[in-house]
Amino acid sequence: MLPPRLPHTPPPLGPRPLPLHLALQTWIALSSQAALPLLRSGSIAWSPKLETQTQSLARKLRDADPEAFAHAVTVQAGKTVAEFIAGVRAYRGAGRTPRRARGRVVWREGATCLRALGYSSTITPGKAILLVPSLINRAHILDLTDERSLCRWLTASGFHPFVLDWGAPGVDERAFGADAYILRRLEPALAQVAALGGGSAHIGGYCMGGLFATALAARNPGTCASLSLIATPWDFHAYDAAAIAMVKAARPIIEILTENGAPLGVDSIQTLFSLLDPFLTVAKFRRFNAMPKASAQRDTFIQLEDWLGDGVPLSAPLARQALFDWFGANTPGKGTWTIGGRAVRPERLTLPVFGAISGKDHIVPAPSAGALIAKIRGAHRLDVDAGHIGMVVGGRARKVFYEPWARWLGALG
Repeated sequence: MLPPRLPHTPPPLGPRPLPLHLALQTWIALSSQAALPLLRSGSIAWSPKLETQTQSLARKLRDADPEAFAHAVTVQAGKTVAEFIAGVRAYRGAGRTPRRARGRVVWREGATCLRALGYSSTITPGKAILLVPSLINRAHILDLTDERSLCRWLTASGFHPFVLDWGAPGVDERAFGADAYILRRLEPALAQVAALGGGSAHIGGYCMGGLFATALAARNPGTCASLSLIATPWDFHAYDAAAIAMVKAARPIIEILTENGAPLGVDSIQTLFSLLDPFLTVAKFRRFNAMPKASAQRDTFIQLEDWLGDGVPLSAPLARQALFDWFGANTPGKGTWTIGGRAVRPERLTLPVFGAISGKDHIVPAPSAGALIAKIRGAHRLDVDAGHIGMVVGGRARKVFYEPWARWLGALG
């Protein structure tokens, strides 16, 4: 029997898209059984990276009883699927307190608003910072809880953060590409923060938001006091070859899904991310199933998965640009990405730049993010020992990212 939900709490949507994840786990279980004859005959074309493990497995299989081994594979495959399903059921049935938007709205245009999330009443001149998140996830990842909040840490370090909340594409934004988002939303938001902060503002961009923040800083050098790039992709051809091939193969599907100007839906976006690592979701929910029922670890998992499931659609023009121009043609990496008719050339930036890069990031590989930092003379690179999400809300985020970043910002004066 599932535990009751708290009243008036919207049902969780994740893991999205659930039918895909269930189908993938069933397919993995069936394919494990189907691969046994090929495994015994040695005819499986293993990846060269697995050569050592393959040789070890082959030696062990020579001494194994075929029927007993086949039975063990069947049992383990069934156990894996059952644990995944149990984890999903437990997650979806867990009680929740409805989340309320935090921060005071100080500017709004269309679906986008600017939230003051500095947990202090006054703004010291030169200490305002505009945080630019990705457009496909909710902005509250930067202020998830009282205990896991980049905004609270910045406030404690003497800064006053403002978070750009893009919102889901409304009537106007349905036709927006990167140009419109930067020129008609991001630049006015920067002007508002700069006005409140004494004439300039520090800029911090997370993931796709870092791409936009780079263009913003290039276009507004007099207003941007510094630029910080958190897990920001740039050289899209530095991604794994299989990921690039997958995006290219998905092009006809994306064209159909967006041909009438409809935004690219959350489930479609999550499908693309899931295919980067099909085993990640099952592993996560199996771990969740094994967590103690009343634990901070379990609560944090629920908060993060709720955030992931509550994604934001991507306008059709921006979806096509991101997948066809960025991933397909690698326009940022080649220096041919333009905003307002001007190429975005990070090597021409002269303001202080900080780059946080993770070697454990399966969303933005370190070589892709590192290519951007390497282009900027004098940029400070921080290699973070955490994943893409963990670096901003993980248990070690304060030590491996918050503190080094705050020290760098503080040293700017």
